[in-house]
Amino acid sequence: MVKKRIAILAAACALLLTLSGCSSAAKLAVVTGPQGVDDGAVAQAVWQGLVKAEQDSKLKKTYARATGMSQEEVMTVVDALYEKGYRVVLFPGVSFAQAAAYAQEKYQDMTVCLMGGQPQKQDGTVSVQANSLPVVFAEQQAGFAAGVAAAVQLNQGTVGFLADLENNPSAQRYLAGFQQGLEYAAQNQGTQVSLLQDCILYAGAGDQVIRGQDLAAQLYDKGCKAVFCVGDEVSVGTLTEAKARAALGENVWVVGADYDRYAQGTYNEGKSVVLTNAIKNYETAAALVARDLAAGKLTAGAAVSYSAAQDCVGLPAENPGLSQAAVSAAQAALDAVKSGAVTVSEEAKAPSPAEVED
Repeated sequence: MVKKRIAILAAACALLLTLSGCSSAAKLAVVTGPQGVDDGAVAQAVWQGLVKAEQDSKLKKTYARATGMSQEEVMTVVDALYEKGYRVVLFPGVSFAQAAAYAQEKYQDMTVCLMGGQPQKQDGTVSVQANSLPVVFAEQQAGFAAGVAAAVQLNQGTVGFLADLENNPSAQRYLAGFQQGLEYAAQNQGTQVSLLQDCILYAGAGDQVIRGQDLAAQLYDKGCKAVFCVGDEVSVGTLTEAKARAALGENVWVVGADYDRYAQGTYNEGKSVVLTNAIKNYETAAALVARDLAAGKLTAGAAVSYSAAQDCVGLPAENPGLSQAAVSAAQAALDAVKSGAVTVSEEAKAPSPAEVED
């Protein structure tokens, strides 16, 4: 009788473990900021990726909205999800880097997936633990395509680059690709568009919206026809400056980063200052992550990288600010990257120190 009870108990425990494992693998949650999954940016794209994955995978999805972006406010949401049995949490974007680092330490049986970067402690140290699954992108390939497109569209002149922080690895990869895209267009399309040393600027600490606008103004005053901006707050400032100038008749442009910012660049009667965008396809990447996690094909403990090969970086599907020639040239360049005919380096190089000409 005792042996029979032990056998029944063992079978019940095995069943419980099996169900727990399936639940952990199949229940995914997106933690968002106050704007939720309708922010028109990264959170929305990540959520749409889960929606897409749910159609052909055995998973249960949800999202939870934090009331603010402080670590305490974000972790309140994570705590609630953990209590509800969610063991896979996706954070949409590097603004959650510190929260992701804290969550992976607090809940070591939870898979913490930071989309677009790696968890960082408060001192800026990257921390990838055994339960962490950072998703990174080959931004240099997106920057490359945007560089080709901008060069063909503008044909000649100078452009600028403006990012949030100089020590931002993502920004440096974008810069490296953009530089190589300009060079590739010059060699293959006969364009004469340059990015000079004194036209590469960083906002640094402080109010990056205000700094972004001020630095964008400096670049446009130097004669830059377009500014490639990286970082959400810097982009807001750059777009504000470009729209104000365009409304007064100046011919200035913006190349966006991370996601499609065309709508953010609209001013008079729906016109936009955005030429194109070097995007990370968060929707596709999130769908791949969700499907592979649900199928047990992904292992935490190291970053997973997505590139043009998975259609996770490049230009937006629609580019109203570009001519067909510019779109075609950029697509051909990206196809060359996918085929392996062209390799885009992650390393930015020191550009010419020559002054911008009016």
